[in-house]
Amino acid sequence: MKKLFLFLVMLVFAVILVACDDASTDGIPDEYKDYFDKPQGQEVNLELQDLLELIAEASVTSITDSSYPIVKMSTAGLFQFVLNTEAQEDVDATSNNLYFDFAQTTHVQLGAYTDDVKVHTEITKFDLNMDFDLMSMYLDSEAPSTFDVEFTGGFYLSNRFAYYRMNLDADILGQERSISVKEKIAEPLPHQALEMPSDDDMPVDIPELDLDGDSLAAILTDELVGQIKTYKQNNDYTIDVVFNKAFIVTFVTNMYNEMLESSGMTQEEFEELVPSLQEILDLVESVVKDFNLRLRLEINNSKLSKVAFYANIDIDFLKSQHIDKFEELEMVPISRVKLLLEDFFYAVEYVNTFPQFPDFSSYEVVTEPSFMELLEGLA
Repeated sequence: MKKLFLFLVMLVFAVILVACDDASTDGIPDEYKDYFDKPQGQEVNLELQDLLELIAEASVTSITDSSYPIVKMSTAGLFQFVLNTEAQEDVDATSNNLYFDFAQTTHVQLGAYTDDVKVHTEITKFDLNMDFDLMSMYLDSEAPSTFDVEFTGGFYLSNRFAYYRMNLDADILGQERSISVKEKIAEPLPHQALEMPSDDDMPVDIPELDLDGDSLAAILTDELVGQIKTYKQNNDYTIDVVFNKAFIVTFVTNMYNEMLESSGMTQEEFEELVPSLQEILDLVESVVKDFNLRLRLEINNSKLSKVAFYANIDIDFLKSQHIDKFEELEMVPISRVKLLLEDFFYAVEYVNTFPQFPDFSSYEVVTEPSFMELLEGLA
């Protein structure tokens, strides 16, 4: 069991804790490249404590801004997760799949009163499919365990009223629903003062980091913090973090050698407990098909003006392909694990213009949203 545990620890480090390499925008779709263009200013070195305080103070300043800026939030991408298990004594094999393809853009502007708030949300893609055998634990064994929803629409707050439109087709546990509506909620928003939080309400309190230089936590921190790049121009900052597959070899090698040294064993003794370094690297090479993760933070005038995240990750582990080389896998009751993030994008930024609202003249006035009918009979 100890042998298996050490092997899994190394594998988790190899797959998840990777660090930065090339900061170019190669491989990023054109619509997202502007979020990750070459930073302006000179590169500066900041201690982790100073970097955390800089980000925290900028975040608080942005949240407590009483000038009612326009905030734009964008999300898009494809997420897929597959987990197949193997049958064991008294346990059936299961097949579990989740597929989610989505895209939306939201603009929000607060105001002095609740009915001054403006919201403009456009959902251009929402395709969710789930098929979980595990759901049979809670449902009749003969009942379908599928969940399939396709949706497009919008949600708006304008001049005291809420509006929404939606086109939805769903198959939930064998029950089909289809809705196409444009509706306005009859009850207006109340006229109440909207109190913005103050700096005193949100104090910046970053705990002091006191990491033992020889501890595993300190080694991991050094590996990761060393890959964060910070640029300064006048009083503006750009913080870049770029993760990709290229650094995995270096990272895993360093971690493996550190574990070997701290064990006090010879390499031969150590490899009796865990696979060799080359075997682990070969496994990572075959399992991690693609890994590209980027984070950009921009601080302007002491405010966090932009946060952008992009990921393209393809991890596909098939136990049958590795069982001959890794005897430890015989104890793992999983036949396949797949994680796919394809052009997964998220951004929050402050912008100068608010999008135009649709023509609401054709929206039906309702006291209760009709899409609540979708939930009837599904409980």
